[in-house]
Amino acid sequence: MENKAVCECGAEFEGENAEKQLRGHQMTCKKHASIQKKKTERRKETRVPLSQFYRKLSFEDQEEGFEYRWINDKGDRIRRAKQGSWEFIEDDGFQIGDEHIVNGPTEGKGTVVEKVVDQDTGMKAYLMRIPKEYYDEDQKAKQAQIDDTEKQLMRGHDENDDPSRYIPEGAMKIEHEMI
Repeated sequence: MENKAVCECGAEFEGENAEKQLRGHQMTCKKHASIQKKKTERRKETRVPLSQFYRKLSFEDQEEGFEYRWINDKGDRIRRAKQGSWEFIEDDGFQIGDEHIVNGPTEGKGTVVEKVVDQDTGMKAYLMRIPKEYYDEDQKAKQAQIDDTEKQLMRGHDENDDPSRYIPEGAMKIEHEMI
């Protein structure tokens, strides 16, 4: 039985020493070297071990000075987010950690980045961002509301000032744990 070997450039070798001839040819074959170089470069760029942990909603290319979030399209959350200065991220070849990313409805020139987050209901989340200064303001306002509720609780009242939920003054202790 005669052996046959073929280089990626198309050169064919036959006979007992076909494999040796092929290897020798590949050492000098410029076309083969170019193909191998491209394969190696492609492998270096995109190769990620299958067992490596990744976050399905992670994304790269975050612009400095913005806070990014996936916002579920549930109720009026998207409308409220837009009123709060959150803006859609347009799909300019964004790399998201999962293959289920699809282009959403047009917003501006391109299409927005969206992902199905609940396979049963088909609910989608949209990638949005807000300037960091607005985000920080929102966080301060949220913390002020929490602080106010805690002060009321420490005085023996709840946030609705419900007299049936009286707690004697000094009987409550609130500890904050930094995570």
